Amino acid sequence: MEVKTVPALQGWLWVLHGFALFRTHPAIWLLTLLFYWLCLVLVSNLPFIGPLVATALIPGFSAGFMLACRAAQKRQVPLPTLLISPFRTNTQPQIILGVAYTLALALLLAVSALIDGGVLFRLMLLGGRLSEEMVRNSGLQQAGMLALLLYAPLMLAFWFAPALCLWHGMSPIKAVFFSFFAGVRNTRAFLVYGLGWALFAGVIPLLLGLILGFVMPRREGSAALTALIITPYMLAVACAMICSFYSSYVAIFAEPSDGAPAPASPAA
Repeated sequence: MEVKTVPALQGWLWVLHGFALFRTHPAIWLLTLLFYWLCLVLVSNLPFIGPLVATALIPGFSAGFMLACRAAQKRQVPLPTLLISPFRTNTQPQIILGVAYTLALALLLAVSALIDGGVLFRLMLLGGRLSEEMVRNSGLQQAGMLALLLYAPLMLAFWFAPALCLWHGMSPIKAVFFSFFAGVRNTRAFLVYGLGWALFAGVIPLLLGLILGFVMPRREGSAALTALIITPYMLAVACAMICSFYSSYVAIFAEPSDGAPAPASPAA
């Protein structure tokens, strides 16, 4: 299978294409995103293992979002039920990827525990609550920076892996290798892609908040009004970001054929 190397500017085009896909069915995309969040919240609330199980479901849901994006690209409705389709049609690889992702994330956070004593580990995987004392005394910010640095290769390894298992019938190990290899070959495009989302998800909301704070009088209810204006924008950005995952997949690999949206589950 060919892994393409695309120019750096392609990363910006992925961002724009994400917004274009979102505009095809904005209400349905918002509903799909809320369905995803609801599923994760419900699973996270299971006793003892809830947060770990929710983390293990993320790769499979990623493949489901790919199916929804493909449906929107083909002028079909990206129904929320598509999110759980990979767990039915490609069950074993998605479960293996989920377990591998959880273990890799746990190892990453265990390394960060050398700095903060395990605070970030408990927050991310065990569902703990952040307090002022944790932030003040634990070195949480330094641990977060280290975890973010270590997460970059992990993210590349699992970026395309669920879709490669789903559409190409790859084993999880092979899919993780191809995903990481494809990400490394297209580092410049991913850097531009990351900067694009930093603009839409970070810089623009910050500027918008500053402008609204300057324009609106500082009285009771102004903060709530500002949040009421910015929140819909951030939801739209979140949906467009998810849609852009599919754009990166198509650019580097190829658009999936119509014949087999989900191959039979291969052995690991």
